[in-house]
Amino acid sequence: MAERKRQKSKTNRIFLLDVGNTCVTYANPVGKSVSKPVFLTIEHSYIELIRKRIPRNSVAVIASVNPKVSTSIEAELKRRGVSVLVFGRDFGVDMPVLLEKPKEVGADRLLNAVAAYRRFGASVVVDCGTANTFDIVSPRGEYLGGAITPGIRISFKALATWTALLPDTKPMKSPSLVGKNTREAMSSGVIYGTAAMIDGMFARYRKALPFAFTAVATGGASSLLVPYCETKLVHIPTLTLEGLHIAYENRGKRIGKCIEEERRNEKSE
Repeated sequence: MAERKRQKSKTNRIFLLDVGNTCVTYANPVGKSVSKPVFLTIEHSYIELIRKRIPRNSVAVIASVNPKVSTSIEAELKRRGVSVLVFGRDFGVDMPVLLEKPKEVGADRLLNAVAAYRRFGASVVVDCGTANTFDIVSPRGEYLGGAITPGIRISFKALATWTALLPDTKPMKSPSLVGKNTREAMSSGVIYGTAAMIDGMFARYRKALPFAFTAVATGGASSLLVPYCETKLVHIPTLTLEGLHIAYENRGKRIGKCIEEERRNEKSE
């Protein structure tokens, strides 16, 4: 019992942070999975919330597609005595990336691929966020590439920005297919249209790829879109954080121990 409590205490000292374009998501490792994630929007004072939630002497493991925000988070955490490891800078993944420029692949896309492959083997992941990304993993665990499309937030913003009369509005949670007013029509077009695009991409992947795969959905907007998709999708909102946990366990933890050892040596000198 005492040993189990010690293990839980160690795990609770580790915070996994996924820094996106519109929000920061974080959770703790729980076994091979993660705890229920907490979402902090970029527009609000996420640093103040992080100050209250991430204690001193803990470890923050960060994956980011938003360098400006993650840099400010890292600086704040280090000021508070939190050890910080950044995916892509301090550690990576053990997955072959079969692209022309592997370093250009976003952290979230690689981590989604790693987590999906751990769970299902060959996979195609759609991550519905500020942008919608599709990522393909072969039966041999190779990252093959994918596609990027505008996310629903970008679509709404584009309609409001590039037209004279359409309002700047947010998606309705349960839009009618046949909109009876402007807001309903915009929600119908963006939500049903994006869902149809997702279905179309998966149908094309089924025809084009020479192997069977599991279709997986994740991302902040996935809960809005998955109910309107006809494709059978395994919905895992925590997939990116799970991938970050796997990468940390496989490679980051060793590097983290070296960093902590260096700090101890510096203090003793």
